[in-house]
Amino acid sequence: MDALTLNATLTYAGRVYRVRGFSPMGVNPRRVLLEDVETGTITEIPVDDLVRELRQSAGPEGTSEPDGDRSLRQKRVARPPRD
Repeated sequence: MDALTLNATLTYAGRVYRVRGFSPMGVNPRRVLLEDVETGTITEIPVDDLVRELRQSAGPEGTSEPDGDRSLRQKRVARPPRD
């Protein structure tokens, strides 16, 4: 599973969301703020719940593409060696 980052787009509970924020590291349980892309509604959920669902929906290569959704796949680009 790819790391969660601000402004990442992902699918959770059948809806498309954009990551808008995270609770501080010291807050337990950690929470993530998601903005519904269609309605603009902000939803706050435990990070553990989101990670669990994303892992369950992951395709065979560990990407979240069960219905062709490529929103969580990050391109891996080969970087040239440093001089």
